[in-house]
Amino acid sequence: SWDRKVKVESLKPEMSYAQQISALKDEVLTGNLTPKEGETLTNIVRTQAQVEQADEIERRLKALEEKNK
Repeated sequence: SWDRKVKVESLKPEMSYAQQISALKDEVLTGNLTPKEGETLTNIVRTQAQVEQADEIERRLKALEEKNK
């Protein structure tokens, strides 16, 4: 099967990750996305959130290390 290009207009850059995942759920429930598309996009959003969280932890750790030198 071929993947299709999807456009999810309900997603906005200013939305939190939780809001983005909720919007994707709504897109699946209304039939605008297939469950597989919703799952794939949710995984992308979740991964981005985890990467940003790790970056924030690293930034804070470096700041603490600098402070304690």
